Amino acid sequence: FGGQRFPGNAGGALDFETAGFVGQVKHVKQLSLAELEALACEVERIGFQKTPPKLGVVVVKRRAGKGQKTPRLIVVTEAVWRELNGGPV
Repeated sequence: FGGQRFPGNAGGALDFETAGFVGQVKHVKQLSLAELEALACEVERIGFQKTPPKLGVVVVKRRAGKGQKTPRLIVVTEAVWRELNGGPV
């Protein structure tokens, strides 16, 4: 996404912020659906509170083990999806 990155050990709620987006990045072996949902809701809330409002995203990459490639997933809430696409899902 580019923009400003925040150090992982700073303890903040965001890992990056751009002109239009805020987000968290997770590189994990496991992440439950409930945890992913909570992260997406948190970054949505933070983004919509910005002036001007920004869209919150979660970037997830699964650690599958050495030499095992996995794609990055971009996760957003329905509200963010609607803002991105200007209408119903």
